[in-house]
Amino acid sequence: MPRRQFTQTDFSAGVMGARLQARTDLKKYQQGVSSLVNMIPLKSGGITRRAGFEFIQNSGSSEFASRLIPFQFSNDESYVLEIFIEGNTKMRIYRDGEALNDADGSQIELDLTTPGYSIAALPELNFTQTADILYVFHRNYPIYRLKRTGIDNIPASWVWEEFEYADGPYDPLNEDTTQKVQYVIPENTDVDFPGGTPGLEVGNIIKFTNTTGENVFENSTGRLFAMTVADEYDELNTPAQNSTLRRGVARILSETGTIAYGEVTVAFPDGGKQQSVPEWQFGGFTADTTGFPGTGLFHQQRLVLAGTNKSPNRIWLSKTDRFNNFGPTDPTDVSVVSEDLSIDATIADNKVNSIRGLTSDARGLIIHCEDGEFLMTASSVTGALSPTDLAVLRQGNYGIRPFCDPIQVGDRIVFAERDGNRVRELGFSFSSDRYQARDLTVFADNVAIGLGRKGFSQSCYQRGESNVCWFLRGDGVLASLTYERTEDVFAWALHKFDHTIGIKGKFESICVITENGVDRLYMTGEDSQGVRGVYRLGQSFTYTMGSTQIEMLECWERKTFVQETSSLTGLSRFANETITALVDGATVPLEVDGSGNATSSVAGNRFLIGRPYLSEMETQPLQFLARFGREDDPRFAVVRLIKAYIWMFRSLGGEVKKGGDVVPLDYREVSDEMSDAPPIQFKQIQEVGTTSSSDRISTFVVRTTDPQPMTILGFGAVCDIGGST
Repeated sequence: MPRRQFTQTDFSAGVMGARLQARTDLKKYQQGVSSLVNMIPLKSGGITRRAGFEFIQNSGSSEFASRLIPFQFSNDESYVLEIFIEGNTKMRIYRDGEALNDADGSQIELDLTTPGYSIAALPELNFTQTADILYVFHRNYPIYRLKRTGIDNIPASWVWEEFEYADGPYDPLNEDTTQKVQYVIPENTDVDFPGGTPGLEVGNIIKFTNTTGENVFENSTGRLFAMTVADEYDELNTPAQNSTLRRGVARILSETGTIAYGEVTVAFPDGGKQQSVPEWQFGGFTADTTGFPGTGLFHQQRLVLAGTNKSPNRIWLSKTDRFNNFGPTDPTDVSVVSEDLSIDATIADNKVNSIRGLTSDARGLIIHCEDGEFLMTASSVTGALSPTDLAVLRQGNYGIRPFCDPIQVGDRIVFAERDGNRVRELGFSFSSDRYQARDLTVFADNVAIGLGRKGFSQSCYQRGESNVCWFLRGDGVLASLTYERTEDVFAWALHKFDHTIGIKGKFESICVITENGVDRLYMTGEDSQGVRGVYRLGQSFTYTMGSTQIEMLECWERKTFVQETSSLTGLSRFANETITALVDGATVPLEVDGSGNATSSVAGNRFLIGRPYLSEMETQPLQFLARFGREDDPRFAVVRLIKAYIWMFRSLGGEVKKGGDVVPLDYREVSDEMSDAPPIQFKQIQEVGTTSSSDRISTFVVRTTDPQPMTILGFGAVCDIGGST
């Protein structure tokens, strides 16, 4: 049996799919691993263990999954919003890893009875933000806004309100000249409104357009009015009277079935005479008739809305710097169309292509549809969109996963494809003069599928030592994509919450906010005991951290005492469990009784308490990594691993598994003096010893459940390789 030795010092390709197991010709193959669980590939080439999740508090609902939404005012002022259903819809607010309380110490909890989102609607919410105002979208509910109006620990400073339109957008102009809308002032005029008229809903708006030279309209906003569909048409409104088109807008406040009362929001021209005209349009968004925008964002100083139930391929842009005004024309002359007026466009395609996401890009507005990508742009790349200068151009035909937000990273957009089983990188190509989308899962085709092939459902982006795109799978597993395009690094790994061999919890919602200049991942999930909670990912172990800053336990919490102690209380969520504590850096098992009390065998001042979790890395088949000559056929080679060498950085604990053999990683030498102090993190080459296993395709696994950091910079192996069997 010839003996071979080899090394691998670059893992920047992350997990490789099983169907690429024989593609030894690929450079990425030599940089990948077979599996990676609860570890993150570094852009520098190594692999590091992710930190554990810090427990903040139980979720608002123990029965149903919550939804997390980021509220990011600045890098120094940011919050996480938890929307949940417990009786009715409610919201909690978190800041710096803690629930936000009022001055009396009571947790702030907002009542979202209106609009009263359903359980199914929570994961389908979209949102966008400008300064202190967060907009929340769903196709079946009106747009609502959360406004922070003052000091954050005063409940009244958080205002949840329905978004009101000052003007527009509107349905198409009424084309039936026999259906004339009569508007009368004052409000006590008795008028008849036929039942079942589309658009006659409280909260909707209606626009009147008229050609007249007479003083026939009331010039006053805030005045009440009544309106009806009338059969008569006032001859004073004929185009022969005057060529200037005038219009007014009103919002319906109530209706009794015969009378609709409302309030003028855009003043009518002078006058006060009752009129009935055929030129009228209802507002574009109503619950029963059209539905509401399912997504939105800000682009070029405009609020963009898109994708209602009635018009899923339609998009509206507000007037410049007037986010609640979607008026298409000048109120005093509808023939005037200026550049700052609103925009109303429909994606013209060979089928109705539902809009599911939007991205603001330097070249224009990227419109993500269920069956393709489109660019809304002006004639000049640097020009601003306007009603008279825009074009909508198809860029691709991949489509986006509904409710899984696109992630903007520099000049690239990372998004999950429509079935959720692939992730692509959208970017402009100068050679083809259009946007192209590279498949980022081509080497890891199994990371998105999961149980039931549910695919990815949520996404967010975390900047840091290695930039990571997080994707939540439908089966409760989290995937990380280490993404550094300039270095051609896109490396996948999987993360299982509260995971040990045979058991795990599940992730249910994720978001990232910037706290004190550092991006932090928050999540809601169900732990291995079936209890729902709100969590924050601990900070990655860095060069400057000491042993007391290690956060390598799941569902962890800190307890600090002025004087040393060994008695712990308040651990009822771990009742009747054996958990682990780091006591001033030393690992100690804890037996928690039914009342939540425990006694540590080691006294200390600083305790990190939580459950151990499994992190592991499995190599590629060794005979393929050995890079055989042409005379060898590695597909049928028998490999016996003689020794393995692992380059470690600031690591402790763990073991190597090869076949049925398990070899612990021992960081102490026989010559070391006995000490109760925790060992120093290892920074050198760790030799693993001999194994007796022999397999046709041979791998080995490095894994740990110890509450200690682990970073692998590379490994080497010495193998005996036989012939065909």
